[in-house]
Amino acid sequence: MDKQEVIIIGAGPTGLTLALELSRYHIPIRIIAKDSGPGQASRAMAVVPRTLEFYRQFGIDQEVINNGIKLDNILVRVEGEEKAAVNFQLLGGDLSPYPFVLTYPQDDHEAFLISKTKSAGD
Repeated sequence: MDKQEVIIIGAGPTGLTLALELSRYHIPIRIIAKDSGPGQASRAMAVVPRTLEFYRQFGIDQEVINNGIKLDNILVRVEGEEKAAVNFQLLGGDLSPYPFVLTYPQDDHEAFLISKTKSAGD
């Protein structure tokens, strides 16, 4: 029996992650998106610990971490005056092996996932 093609609507990180997983099992996919390729500008900049835990299942967690920048904390200033400080090292510190937020521009993230999806079907 021929495998049915799975249609994925949207080529952001979520749709591309689904495409990657299906490609690993050689399931035919078709991605329908309004853009013809990865974004040319980022609409999101952060990857949270749970996403990295999910990527560990694909064996791509360390590559994603190496492509991004660990964000341990952030200071918010308005007109030179500190208004807020957030320590991301406390984010899931005892719950996740990734106790940080990773900055990784969405356009780069999408290009990475597309390349992994293309090579997964080989």
